[in-house]
Amino acid sequence: MGKLLGLDIPPGFFRNGTQYEVSGRWYDGNLVRFSEGRLRPIGGWTRLSETQFTNPIRRIHSYRTSLGIRYIIVGSPKELKIWSSDLSADTQAYFYDITPTAGTPAPDFVNKTDFTVSGLGYGTFDYGGELFQNFTADVSSDTLTFPSGTDLSQQETGSVVMLSTSSVLPAGLTANTKYFLHAINTSNRTVKLASSLSDATAGTAVNITDTGTGTHDMTVMGGEYYGTPREPVQADVGVPV
Repeated sequence: MGKLLGLDIPPGFFRNGTQYEVSGRWYDGNLVRFSEGRLRPIGGWTRLSETQFTNPIRRIHSYRTSLGIRYIIVGSPKELKIWSSDLSADTQAYFYDITPTAGTPAPDFVNKTDFTVSGLGYGTFDYGGELFQNFTADVSSDTLTFPSGTDLSQQETGSVVMLSTSSVLPAGLTANTKYFLHAINTSNRTVKLASSLSDATAGTAVNITDTGTGTHDMTVMGGEYYGTPREPVQADVGVPV
């Protein structure tokens, strides 16, 4: 019986020549990979989601946070969706819709808390937006007052804002409605709201008749809401930002 001889074939496929010129090397293969110098099967692919996207995908961007959570963002001309490894199984995963809605905050970012705004992902508000939390309303002067340490120095008359609350906003104010800032006092940390840009310019404030209940927040929206130029923004997904 003949003696078996071991083969020591270097890993990797070598195609810089004909099969005769690369004698003793791997020349071709299919659905295989090299692991620790050995040829092994890839193992195939599994579907991440059984639901097919209705719009053509223009860009896919994947990343991993400092906490080790993996995200896949899929963009099309009409929608923006995200997959999160800590909220989805490896198969039959669900892509959450985070498409911004014009004029209103986008859908809740699946109750996440590892972003600047608890429960919302960066980009939920228009690019350049800023959140101001815990204001109180003064019915005698129709002003909103923010806590000590709040910096209003970058805000200007005519900036568009939207309000939110944990319970009930002060009477006269409505959530997810565009208001315009004016009478900004950086020392006292107070502002007034107007129903239109012309009212803000004229100094006509929204009439506030009670203080409401719960915790109230104000979000200053980005420039596109009131027509001022913004710096170009580059994005990794194929939808406008």
